[in-house]
Parts: sequence; structure tokens; C-alpha cells
Amino acid sequence: MYILAPNQIAEIFPYSIGDLRRDNPNTSFPRNPSDALLASYDVFPVVTQAPPEHDPATQNLNQATPTLVDGQWLQAWQVTDASAKEITERQRAAADYNIFWDALMVSTIYTSIREQSFVSLPMNTLATEFIALIGDAKAGRANETAILASINAILTTGTFTDDELAELQVALAAGKLDGIYTLT
Repeated sequence: MYILAPNQIAEIFPYSIGDLRRDNPNTSFPRNPSDALLASYDVFPVVTQAPPEHDPATQNLNQATPTLVDGQWLQAWQVTDASAKEITERQRAAADYNIFWDALMVSTIYTSIREQSFVSLPMNTLATEFIALIGDAKAGRANETAILASINAILTTGTFTDDELAELQVALAAGKLDGIYTLT
């Protein structure tokens, strides 16, 4: 990784040996030009630096223009907040409905929904709809609006303990759906 920096002022980054050859078509360069030869063309190696800590779900990490420190060009990084749209896209990309479903199936809230659906036609209808919606989501066709409405209808229609509601939250978190669906 190189930088073109005439008079020690960053001009083009990243810059490559191929760029140097293209910019100097009448010059023959060795396969691996020395740092001294490169410097004579204002091309300098950039020292790789580890990126800073950041939250990839809510922040963007981009390479910035390298900085000159004690005669060496050091790779620089810039961390910026992601937009609401980027965060939502990342949440959707990370969502795993199969993991959510697996966690839900072994929870007591699922058992409670199932038992309540045996004695309540509205709960049976809501549970059936929810199962179909999650099946679609597991197949890559998540209808987030309908799923959220279905979860809220089940929670409003049924009777659940605080522990069962906590289990639902744990299942959502396991599938990385807790950023998409907020329980009311």
C-alpha cells in the first residue's frame, strides 16, 4: 500500500506500483522497486495500522488519508455513525429467523401460546398466522410489519408471565431480531 505525496503532501491514496507505471509510461521500473526509487517519484509506503475499536452494527469504519509521522506514512482510520438506513439494513442482514425459531420452540412462552391456542379460537388463529409468517421469514420472505403485528396481537390476546415475556426477548436477541422487533 502506497501513497503519492509530492513535497510530503498527500495527493493520491491508495496508490500502487501499477499506478506509478501508468503515470510514467516511458520509464522502465524493476519488478520490486526500492523505497529509495519510489521516493524519487514521490511514492511512499504506508505502514498498516490496526483499525480502532468500533461497533460495526452502528458505526462505519473507513480508511482516511494516511498521516506523516516521524518520516513514515501511517494508515489512518475514520469512524463515523451509521445512518438509520444503514443500521436497519445491517439489522436485516444479521437477522436469523431459524435461530429465533429454535430458541422460541424450547421456551415456556411457546408452550403457553400453544396451550392457550387449544382453548381459544382467536389465539389459535393468531398462533397459526404467526407460525406461517415465521415460516415465510425463514425462507427469506420476512414481512416485518405483519410479524410485529402478529407478535403484538398474541401478546395482547394471551396471558403471559414476565418470565415468559423475557424468554421471548431472549429468543429475539438470539436471532438478532431484537433491533427489528420491539415488544410493546
